[in-house]
Amino acid sequence: MIEENEEKLLRSVALQTSNTILRARQRAEHELEQAKKSLEERARRLDHSLSILRATIESTADGILVTDEDGLVLRFNELYLRMWPIPQDITNLSEHRQLLKYCCKSLKDPQRFLERTAQIYASWPADSHDLLELADGRVFEQFSKIQSIDGQNIGRFWNFRDVTARKHAEEAVRESGERLRFMAESMPHKLFTARADGGVDYFNQQWRDYTGHSLEQMEEWEWTKLIHTDDVDEHIRRWHYSLATGEPFQMEHRFRRADGQYRWHLTRAHAKRDTKGNISIWVGSNTDIDTIKRADEEKKQLLENERIARSEAERANHIKDEFLATLSHELRTPLNAILGWSQLILQGTMSKEDIQRGLETIERNARAQNKLIEDLLEMSSIISGKIRLDVQRLDLAGVAEAAIESMAPAAEAKAIRLRKIIDPSAGPVSGDHNRLQQIIWNLLSNAVKFTPKGGHIEVIVERVESHIEVTVKDSGLGIKPEFLAYVFDRFRQADSSLTRNHGGLGLGLAIVKQLVGLHGGTVRAESAGEGQGASFIVSLPVAPIRDGKDRAHPAAPKYRASSPSNGDYIGLSGVTVLVVDDELDSRDLINEILTQCEAEVITAAGAAEGLEIVKSHRPDVMISDIGMPEQDGYQFIREVRNLPASHGGATPAIALTAFARSEDRTRAMIAGYQMHLSKPVESHELIATIGSLTRWMQTKR
Repeated sequence: MIEENEEKLLRSVALQTSNTILRARQRAEHELEQAKKSLEERARRLDHSLSILRATIESTADGILVTDEDGLVLRFNELYLRMWPIPQDITNLSEHRQLLKYCCKSLKDPQRFLERTAQIYASWPADSHDLLELADGRVFEQFSKIQSIDGQNIGRFWNFRDVTARKHAEEAVRESGERLRFMAESMPHKLFTARADGGVDYFNQQWRDYTGHSLEQMEEWEWTKLIHTDDVDEHIRRWHYSLATGEPFQMEHRFRRADGQYRWHLTRAHAKRDTKGNISIWVGSNTDIDTIKRADEEKKQLLENERIARSEAERANHIKDEFLATLSHELRTPLNAILGWSQLILQGTMSKEDIQRGLETIERNARAQNKLIEDLLEMSSIISGKIRLDVQRLDLAGVAEAAIESMAPAAEAKAIRLRKIIDPSAGPVSGDHNRLQQIIWNLLSNAVKFTPKGGHIEVIVERVESHIEVTVKDSGLGIKPEFLAYVFDRFRQADSSLTRNHGGLGLGLAIVKQLVGLHGGTVRAESAGEGQGASFIVSLPVAPIRDGKDRAHPAAPKYRASSPSNGDYIGLSGVTVLVVDDELDSRDLINEILTQCEAEVITAAGAAEGLEIVKSHRPDVMISDIGMPEQDGYQFIREVRNLPASHGGATPAIALTAFARSEDRTRAMIAGYQMHLSKPVESHELIATIGSLTRWMQTKR
């Protein structure tokens, strides 16, 4: 029984063991099958990956060579073979160095190539890069990299790339850049470039030569120190605006040269943008426009001067028109009185008292008209520089006294109080007596004219430091503030309207200013305004101190009308006078004047007739007009002087003419006249001149 149980137990154990082994075998077979399938899948995937890798290697644009760590060839693509002259049948080329002998045939420097390859295999660098130049002009880039698995080096991966086109493009770009740089350095403009932030990073040679600074000295924003201080703030403001907006920059400004001089320049800058529209660089230039700018400024100045000149011409033309209108009025007014009273007297119906009043009116208006003409001639002489001063050492106080005395009757006629404050010790001046008296007389005459009845005039002569001042102050109409600056201008009047209350040509004060200037002095006008009177102050330098006594010039008033007294009567009895004048009225007037002095008068209407009278009658004195038809007075006297003395060639002659300028006087003397008198002439002056000439001839005989 025990044996049976043991047998059963053993059979049971054996069965279980057999089952276990069977199951283990089945599992092993299953696992083996699974492992086989996995290996097959992995092999399939590896083969697929290798296929992709081979396709990738073949499709790449580079030549590929793979070697193991000993240089044995593991793989290469078809392009590698095409890049080098290597035969297609390369089964016997298992080493890299065997391929190199084919490569060397194409290289420009094969020895260097072999040495470099040996160096790479010897030192085994992680990466390498070399440029290979081929004899046919091609250029290859050679890369090599270590191939490793789990940190173990298993070989090298060689990459060959044809960069011929790129190198040529780079060469072209480089050459183009060099050409552009050469052009930039050679251009006459000052060129520069700046980064997007405005910092300057390039200046050409012209810029450096002009400023005398290098790029290192002027980089970034240092160049702004060369902009003129008046322009730099605006320049920087505009530059910042262009940097922010990308708009072109343009500005005219002054730019400092190496010698410190500033010249006008036009600066322009334009932005270059990249493919994304961002500013990559600014390119600019500084162009010298100094000559153009100055020419433009000169043109503007010329235009401004022309505008001013045109305005002045228009103003002068307006003043001339006003002056001519005033002159016509001033000449015609006395002429109207002269002509009117002359016609009334000629009618023969007037009483003796009215005739006397008419003659006085005619004389007064004739003298007023003569004064106008004298003022015109005086101004003309001053303007043309023909005034000659008889400068002496004078007591200005005495000159002022004489001028006041001559104006006293005119002041009394208007009940004007004439007050004088004269310092007799004010000191002497150097000047022309007559001209200084004319200055004071003109100022006094002006004061009397513009001071109403019952007013007052004050004349002050005093020493003020190194000058003597003559002040003529009145209580008259005064001067408008806006006219005060023009009060001494020729032909300018504060009131030139048709309704003005005072006559005259506006020359009196202009003559005063010119005469004072000729004496080295100054004159100014002061007035508080209309209705508040006016003051005219003449300042003359004190004469230098001399040894000896000063000679006082006789204070004879020149501008006071006078007639010879009975004690001054000059008779011309026995004197024959020839009068040559084409105007009948002039001949008759002179004939009447001289006949009353008992002279014998012969008249001629022209030069030819007068010459015959000289030859036939041998007059003692000749009086001839200058402006005559056919032959003028100059031709007449020359023909007379060509006669022998026995035929009247030495007869003394007087030129009596309306040509009254100083140059007319000089011309008459040069032509052969002994004396020159201007029309209208005072009768006593004409008689005195004839008397002096007859006495002169008697002494010569």
